[in-house]
Amino acid sequence: RLVVEDPIRIETAQQADQHVQPRPGTDLYLALAMGRTIIEEGLADTRFIAEHTEGFEQYKALIADYSPEIAAERCGISADIIRNLARLYATTKPAAILTGMGVQYHKRGGATMRAIDALGAITGNLGVVGGGVSFDFSSRSSFDYKSWMAIERARQSRTIPRPQLAARLREFATSGA
Repeated sequence: RLVVEDPIRIETAQQADQHVQPRPGTDLYLALAMGRTIIEEGLADTRFIAEHTEGFEQYKALIADYSPEIAAERCGISADIIRNLARLYATTKPAAILTGMGVQYHKRGGATMRAIDALGAITGNLGVVGGGVSFDFSSRSSFDYKSWMAIERARQSRTIPRPQLAARLREFATSGA
């Protein structure tokens, strides 16, 4: 399943199974409430937490103040949506969270990324193929740009907006261009 969480209906959201549109800058509250739900409903990966994390008790104390109802009020989405997102993420193995640049563009950006990273940790989705939390996935060191950009194609200039990348790559692959 593909769930897109973005205040704007980007092109990727049109291809998603679900599009959640919280108010801009409220991702932190959403992540904290999801974490609380995962733990309260017994969906956390306790073995992974015990073997690979530190500060779990402090994390639980931090998220105690962020119920789905409180987050819903701040985010502008329902508490049921928040609970369902938490359940879906915690019960899907492996599951990945890919964040774009917008998450960091407000005063709580660093805290937001840490809260999102914590979701990966408490569900055991870190260090597994197909799982993880990735920030700004537009670049990868393992991607060989030289082989992709053959000399004859390097002379052509293409601009593809990030939200359209998947669809455009599919078009490119099927057209043989």
